[in-house]
Amino acid sequence: MKQNYLLIALVVIAIVIAAVVLMQGYQPSYPTTTTQPSAPTTQATPTTQVTPTTKVPTSANQTATANIVDYAFNPRTLTVQVGTAVTWTNQGAMTHTVTSDSGSELNSGNLATGQTYSHTFNTKGTFNYHCAIHTSMRATVIVQ
Repeated sequence: MKQNYLLIALVVIAIVIAAVVLMQGYQPSYPTTTTQPSAPTTQATPTTQVTPTTKVPTSANQTATANIVDYAFNPRTLTVQVGTAVTWTNQGAMTHTVTSDSGSELNSGNLATGQTYSHTFNTKGTFNYHCAIHTSMRATVIVQ
Protein backbone atom coordinates (compact mmCIF):
# COMPACT_ATOMS: atom_id res chain seq x y z
CA MET A 1 0.00 0.00 0.00
CA LYS A 2 2.88 2.38 0.81
CA GLN A 3 4.35 1.62 -2.61
CA ASN A 4 1.14 2.80 -4.31
CA TYR A 5 1.28 6.14 -2.47
CA LEU A 6 4.94 6.54 -3.37
CA LEU A 7 4.22 5.80 -7.03
CA ILE A 8 1.35 8.31 -7.10
CA ALA A 9 3.52 10.96 -5.44
CA LEU A 10 6.31 10.42 -7.99
CA VAL A 11 3.87 10.73 -10.91
CA VAL A 12 2.43 13.97 -9.49
CA ILE A 13 5.92 15.42 -8.98
CA ALA A 14 6.89 14.51 -12.56
CA ILE A 15 3.78 16.21 -13.93
CA VAL A 16 4.46 19.39 -11.91
CA ILE A 17 8.10 19.50 -13.05
CA ALA A 18 7.06 19.04 -16.70
CA ALA A 19 4.52 21.87 -16.41
CA VAL A 20 7.10 24.24 -14.90
CA VAL A 21 9.66 23.42 -17.60
CA LEU A 22 7.11 23.98 -20.36
CA MET A 23 5.93 27.33 -18.89
CA GLN A 24 9.48 28.71 -18.60
CA GLY A 25 10.00 28.28 -22.33
CA TYR A 26 6.60 29.77 -23.18
CA GLN A 27 6.66 33.29 -24.63
CA PRO A 28 3.55 34.29 -26.54
CA SER A 29 3.89 36.51 -29.56
CA TYR A 30 2.13 39.83 -29.54
CA PRO A 31 1.31 42.24 -32.31
CA THR A 32 3.80 45.09 -32.40
CA THR A 33 3.22 48.77 -32.81
CA THR A 34 5.62 51.68 -33.07
CA THR A 35 4.92 54.94 -31.32
CA GLN A 36 6.40 58.27 -32.28
CA PRO A 37 7.81 60.24 -29.30
CA SER A 38 6.55 63.52 -30.77
CA ALA A 39 2.95 62.32 -30.96
CA PRO A 40 2.02 60.36 -27.82
CA THR A 41 -1.38 58.71 -27.74
CA THR A 42 -3.56 57.58 -24.87
CA GLN A 43 -5.88 55.24 -26.72
CA ALA A 44 -7.06 52.09 -25.00
CA THR A 45 -6.52 48.95 -27.02
CA PRO A 46 -8.45 45.69 -26.79
CA THR A 47 -5.30 43.53 -27.10
CA THR A 48 -1.85 43.52 -25.55
CA GLN A 49 0.62 45.41 -27.73
CA VAL A 50 4.38 45.36 -27.41
CA THR A 51 6.38 48.32 -28.68
CA PRO A 52 9.78 47.09 -29.89
CA THR A 53 11.64 50.37 -29.27
CA THR A 54 10.74 53.54 -27.44
CA LYS A 55 12.91 56.68 -27.23
CA VAL A 56 12.56 59.28 -24.51
CA PRO A 57 13.13 63.01 -25.27
CA THR A 58 16.66 64.25 -24.70
CA SER A 59 16.37 66.52 -21.65
CA ALA A 60 17.89 65.42 -18.33
CA ASN A 61 15.89 64.24 -15.31
CA GLN A 62 13.28 62.59 -17.49
CA THR A 63 11.06 59.74 -16.49
CA ALA A 64 10.15 56.77 -18.64
CA THR A 65 7.80 53.88 -18.13
CA ALA A 66 7.89 50.23 -19.09
CA ASN A 67 5.24 47.62 -18.52
CA ILE A 68 5.36 43.94 -17.76
CA VAL A 69 2.40 42.24 -19.41
CA ASP A 70 1.92 38.48 -19.36
CA TYR A 71 5.33 37.14 -20.44
CA ALA A 72 6.89 40.24 -22.06
CA PHE A 73 8.47 43.58 -21.24
CA ASN A 74 6.94 46.50 -23.14
CA PRO A 75 8.90 48.05 -24.74
CA ARG A 76 11.57 45.44 -25.39
CA THR A 77 14.12 48.21 -26.04
CA LEU A 78 13.93 51.56 -24.28
CA THR A 79 16.35 54.39 -25.15
CA VAL A 80 16.78 57.11 -22.52
CA GLN A 81 19.18 59.89 -21.57
CA VAL A 82 21.55 59.83 -18.58
CA GLY A 83 19.61 60.81 -15.45
CA THR A 84 16.33 59.23 -16.58
CA ALA A 85 14.29 57.32 -14.01
CA VAL A 86 12.59 54.27 -15.53
CA THR A 87 9.58 52.80 -13.75
CA TRP A 88 8.38 49.27 -14.53
CA THR A 89 4.80 48.28 -13.65
CA ASN A 90 3.66 44.66 -13.54
CA GLN A 91 0.35 44.67 -15.38
CA GLY A 92 0.20 40.90 -15.81
CA ALA A 93 -1.35 38.25 -13.63
CA MET A 94 1.98 36.53 -12.80
CA THR A 95 4.78 37.67 -10.48
CA HIS A 96 7.85 38.95 -12.37
CA THR A 97 11.23 40.60 -11.72
CA VAL A 98 13.43 43.20 -13.40
CA THR A 99 16.93 41.72 -13.05
CA SER A 100 20.22 42.73 -14.72
CA ASP A 101 21.80 40.12 -16.98
CA SER A 102 25.17 41.00 -15.42
CA GLY A 103 26.01 42.95 -12.31
CA SER A 104 23.48 44.41 -9.92
CA GLU A 105 22.29 47.53 -11.79
CA LEU A 106 18.67 46.30 -11.78
CA ASN A 107 17.23 44.16 -9.01
CA SER A 108 13.53 44.64 -8.38
CA GLY A 109 12.82 41.54 -6.35
CA ASN A 110 9.43 39.94 -6.96
CA LEU A 111 6.78 42.28 -8.38
CA ALA A 112 3.19 41.13 -7.91
CA THR A 113 0.39 42.43 -10.12
CA GLY A 114 0.18 46.24 -9.87
CA GLN A 115 3.55 46.69 -8.15
CA THR A 116 6.23 49.00 -9.56
CA TYR A 117 10.03 49.24 -9.54
CA SER A 118 12.03 52.36 -10.43
CA HIS A 119 15.69 52.87 -11.25
CA THR A 120 17.57 56.02 -12.31
CA PHE A 121 20.22 55.45 -14.98
CA ASN A 122 23.18 57.72 -14.20
CA THR A 123 25.74 56.24 -16.63
CA LYS A 124 25.75 55.68 -20.37
CA GLY A 125 25.59 52.15 -21.65
CA THR A 126 23.42 49.26 -22.67
CA PHE A 127 21.66 47.47 -19.83
CA ASN A 128 20.21 44.06 -20.70
CA TYR A 129 17.76 42.62 -18.21
CA HIS A 130 15.35 39.71 -17.76
CA CYS A 131 12.74 38.24 -15.45
CA ALA A 132 14.48 35.90 -13.00
CA ILE A 133 11.30 33.82 -12.72
CA HIS A 134 10.61 33.56 -16.48
CA THR A 135 14.12 33.70 -17.97
CA SER A 136 12.92 33.87 -21.57
CA MET A 137 11.55 37.37 -20.84
CA ARG A 138 14.33 39.75 -21.94
CA ALA A 139 14.63 43.47 -22.68
CA THR A 140 17.18 46.30 -22.93
CA VAL A 141 17.60 49.88 -21.71
CA ILE A 142 20.02 51.98 -23.78
CA VAL A 143 21.31 55.05 -21.93
CA GLN A 144 22.78 57.79 -24.16
